[in-house]
Amino acid sequence: MLTSPSVCGSRFLYVGIEYVKPGESPHRWHSHDYDKSEKFEVRYPQSFEEAYVIINGEGTLYYEAGSKKVSQRVEGGDSIFFPRGMPKHELVNTGPKTMTLVFAGAPPPKIKNLQRRDHKGDPSLKATQRRQE
Repeated sequence: MLTSPSVCGSRFLYVGIEYVKPGESPHRWHSHDYDKSEKFEVRYPQSFEEAYVIINGEGTLYYEAGSKKVSQRVEGGDSIFFPRGMPKHELVNTGPKTMTLVFAGAPPPKIKNLQRRDHKGDPSLKATQRRQE
């Protein structure tokens, strides 16, 4: 994490960089309200917004549009904005090389680790762990 409340005291912004291997996602299929697994719990503020800038690589953004699941190809130079109330979504690296992206959001969600052991090998937690740091 480059900037976050725990790193520099920012109360309203977090910024980071993510390296996503082919076939992986920086986060799992989720919406920006509440997300819980057996490993973590995330509570998003009502005013939460997030943006990605794809630095290099390529992938597919999946998101809900009404009752349909839609996909859109993204690549280096593209930006993605997730407004307040964004339906469920997930970005997946569908390219052959590591995708690099910068992410920023405000205000930061509250993340609670529900297990005390290290989950570094769990791809669904990689971005969440970095955002906590």
